[in-house]
Amino acid sequence: MAKLLMYTGSNNRGGGPGKGIEAWTVDSETGAADKLFTIEGIDNPSYVKVSPDGTLLGAVEEVGGWNEGNAILYAIDPATGALTYVNKQATRGSITCHLNFSPDGRFAAIANYSTLPAGTPPDCGTAVYPVSAAGLGPVSGEAVHSGTGPNPERQERSHAHCALWSPDGRHLFVADLGLDGVMTYGFDEGNITFKRKAEVPAGAGPRHLVFHPGGKFFYVVNEMGSSVSSFAYEAADGVLTLLHTESSLPAGGHPGNSGSALKITPDGRFLYSGNRGHNSIARFAIGEDGVARLLGTTSTQGDWPRDFDIDKSGTVLAVGNQQSHDIRLFRIGPDGDLTPFGEPIPSGGVTAIAFLN
Repeated sequence: MAKLLMYTGSNNRGGGPGKGIEAWTVDSETGAADKLFTIEGIDNPSYVKVSPDGTLLGAVEEVGGWNEGNAILYAIDPATGALTYVNKQATRGSITCHLNFSPDGRFAAIANYSTLPAGTPPDCGTAVYPVSAAGLGPVSGEAVHSGTGPNPERQERSHAHCALWSPDGRHLFVADLGLDGVMTYGFDEGNITFKRKAEVPAGAGPRHLVFHPGGKFFYVVNEMGSSVSSFAYEAADGVLTLLHTESSLPAGGHPGNSGSALKITPDGRFLYSGNRGHNSIARFAIGEDGVARLLGTTSTQGDWPRDFDIDKSGTVLAVGNQQSHDIRLFRIGPDGDLTPFGEPIPSGGVTAIAFLN
């Protein structure tokens, strides 16, 4: 029997159903879950992320109307999973929705979805911070994204949604739903330099990003297009080349669906994306050519799967159903299938899930 430690985030401001950040132990055999604690002194922690060495938890505060959100660090007690507040930094833009760490854990980057009118200061799509024992340092690099996409309702301006470093830490990639592209930045000791934009199909609206463990392929879940785009990756200059885009839905689609999270198994054989509306996890097999092709979908047994995570063994997937206020557990089979186990774990308005182990 293995005990997994899982952190969750939720919307808790203004009467939201969430409580803040919650910590759980999960029995990987039975699915039995016990809540360890709740941190309520944070506003709308809509995304949480564990650092590569497992010593820090990063969280963002996503609050409408604020010119800037906050990025917050907590120290993780390795024995108990307890969180101790370290510090926070303003995020240089509105509706902060994502945080990630560099592969060596020495830097953190955020993405600002940005709903204020374009040009409202500071209006950065992304910002980078050094990370040390003292916490997050002042911003070391930032970038403003500008432009529009073909959908005037959803793509009236930049909407950065995810930041991800290359495996070697030399490039930073930022998905921008409003601009139908992945912005590529050179990265050097906290500084970022724009290189190019890799485009997804028009109107697709990229949301989250993930690298293949082998480092030669790169994947994008498209929120508006309900699809996954596969790219070849050339590491020397950080070049992404679009190979294929595949629907995340069964034939016939599902009106009103939107893509959400994107995760890959540690062995790189299977890729999973969330379908909000269809309320499913799309299962993809990755071929030798690096292309992700749909195997099928599995119901999340709840409503509006906003985020999910896979444990480090690659055998357990936990999905947070935001509108039915629960977390469901699935076992990942050798063929990529998802089999539910355990009872639903109640969690109000859950928006983020991160395993420590």
